[in-house]
Amino acid sequence: MLDELARILTRKFRMPGELAQSYGELIEDAAEVITKAFPITTPIPDPDDVPILAASRAGEAECFVTGGKALLELGTLDGMLILSPRQFWEHYRLGR
Repeated sequence: MLDELARILTRKFRMPGELAQSYGELIEDAAEVITKAFPITTPIPDPDDVPILAASRAGEAECFVTGGKALLELGTLDGMLILSPRQFWEHYRLGR
């Protein structure tokens, strides 16, 4: 997952590789490692998204933030909100 973050930060946001790596290290230091599996039974358009969604559900995440239009169209997954970055900001800025 951290490799995917680094890829997105450097490709999409043109962040220098060293800075993207620093963000990854910061997240890794604060992260909770999830070792249990959570089966995803909802059809997911991109199979590459399934492992990260499964980890998010296993970690009991309240929401999943993505720019992926196909995931955003789902709206929720087993009770977990699927939000765009803007929706996340608006949802949590205004409170639950």
